[in-house]
Amino acid sequence: MERINEILQQRGAWLMREKPSLFGDEETARRRSDATRYISSHYEEFQPILRSMVHPPQQFRPKDNQQGKIVDLLVTAKILIQSEDTYIPRNGAAKTYLTGGWLEELTYLAVMEAGADAAVFAQHVGWEVGDYSGRNEIDTIARVGDKLSFISCKSMRPDYVPGKMGKSTRQALMNHLGNADDLEDHFGDSETDNAALVVSMDLIDEEINWPRYVELFGKAAKLDVDIVSLDDFKWETLVERMRRLLFE
Repeated sequence: MERINEILQQRGAWLMREKPSLFGDEETARRRSDATRYISSHYEEFQPILRSMVHPPQQFRPKDNQQGKIVDLLVTAKILIQSEDTYIPRNGAAKTYLTGGWLEELTYLAVMEAGADAAVFAQHVGWEVGDYSGRNEIDTIARVGDKLSFISCKSMRPDYVPGKMGKSTRQALMNHLGNADDLEDHFGDSETDNAALVVSMDLIDEEINWPRYVELFGKAAKLDVDIVSLDDFKWETLVERMRRLLFE
């Protein structure tokens, strides 16, 4: 983390929260990696749990063995606690994890497995340009040598159906892509650094091996931003995608 901060400082930016509070702790991410990786490989089965946790009464009762397995892992990870025959989030940090924090942790774990020298996640980066100052939230920053990779992580519904997705969903994906590119433009070195968007949506039609949202991938190619979608969330595949991002 120290070297990442040094590189950012050379560019008029800095990590605002070097010591995580409720979320962003690397040791915690490693401790609950079993739950995180299981969610990534069973994301559709995770959806009923997620919906129950973000809408009142914010409790969930498993309906089958698969949901029971996910719940058991989340209890072991200290994300959920049992209340009689239902399960509820342990605290605010647990809700952050369930609603998207797990994806930032997954990406952190994958870049470290892929060989990153260091990485941080769930960070706020402060910056100054002349008389102006501000801050940005960055989901994951990975470092190899002095090269930084800026990764934006977005948890979304898993299914993308061409012709049936609303304009708001398509626009949200475009906005997420633009945000990933903006991070590299703002904090990166165009000669060495790169950016990626990791999104928990099925964006590849496996039968024809072609994007479901062609315009998104076309824009990504133009911006030189990698897109890693739900299709890549098998652990070995995800690590390989991160390895390519870090070293190519």
